[in-house]
Amino acid sequence: MSKSKLISIDTSIFGDIAKDFFSENELLHLKAKDTVNHLVINGFIPFITFHHILEILQHDDTDTVLNRWSLFREFPFIAWLRSCDEDAGLGSIVDIHKIEVSLTVDGLGGDVDLLAKTVKDTLVCYTKGDAFVELFQEVYMQIRELGVLNQQRSKEIESISHASDKDIDKIKLSTLFDYQLRSPSDMVTSLKCFERNLCESLQKSGDSKLANPEAVAANFTAKVLHGSIDLFRKDISLYEAYILSSGVRIEQVSPNTTIGQLGRLSVYNKQLKDILNAMCIPAHFETKVPYKTQITWAIWEHFDAAMKFEKFAHGSNMQDKHMCVFALFTDIFTVDKRVCEYFRQLTRKNKTLNVALGSVVKLSHYTNLESLNEERS
Repeated sequence: MSKSKLISIDTSIFGDIAKDFFSENELLHLKAKDTVNHLVINGFIPFITFHHILEILQHDDTDTVLNRWSLFREFPFIAWLRSCDEDAGLGSIVDIHKIEVSLTVDGLGGDVDLLAKTVKDTLVCYTKGDAFVELFQEVYMQIRELGVLNQQRSKEIESISHASDKDIDKIKLSTLFDYQLRSPSDMVTSLKCFERNLCESLQKSGDSKLANPEAVAANFTAKVLHGSIDLFRKDISLYEAYILSSGVRIEQVSPNTTIGQLGRLSVYNKQLKDILNAMCIPAHFETKVPYKTQITWAIWEHFDAAMKFEKFAHGSNMQDKHMCVFALFTDIFTVDKRVCEYFRQLTRKNKTLNVALGSVVKLSHYTNLESLNEERS
């Protein structure tokens, strides 16, 4: 009997399997069925998280979504990530972060093997395919029907991030020592120009399905203006005011830190604060969880930086950046050509992750899954 192996199937590939499996075309049905049978016979168990289901739910056609749920029933077992909150259903990257933060606070941060073992021992569950569908289909379909899932939000975030000037991201904070801050009225005028340029960038390279780029640019500029108030403080330097207004502590950076690095640190600090609050851990413990010790952050940051250089923004990149972390907990992690290249770059520069990550497999079609066999791990 084949040894069980966890496999994360790229959601677009999974969708293609479901489409053909339930097709009225007998040839397509048999082709998809052969792929499913191959996975089952060779002991591959689909690994599912909230992010996988979110991708499935976002398809516009309800019948297509239901077919994808039905495909889960064809597997004897489904491995799924549970939430740290027992009432929250499927787990997400936030639950992985919680585990890692908890380990770090206990002085055990930076140990990839320990993180993987802890997640597998405490959060990974196994359920028969039918039972998995019975557990989760109804509640998540209700969420979908209520319109709670905001697809536009991810498109807005990724589009704005993509539109940021790559040259500005490379500027060092040391330039602020010689910078003279404009008056508030001058800043408002400058931001109006910024808003126009941002709107043009969103229209040119933002997600193709981004709704109302003008409103997105205006809302984001308003937030930038509101966050700029502290820059006019008289009691500290512009260098310090700019760092603090970004939600970053002075000791976390140096004059050689770039604007891009500061932005990612700002994201990290916000995520960490939310997690500490959710876990009822005092806020001052954030100093005990430096970003350099966080394995999940190293993966997210790499993919975030790499994806900004793609020609166009894609709202799905937000989920891709989260889901890539799950390669730490699976034996096979399937991706498209683009993401596979990012993984190659990551493992080339980070030898620890090169050893810890499961086998990352590039797929162009679901039939490629039939090349996987029981010898792979």
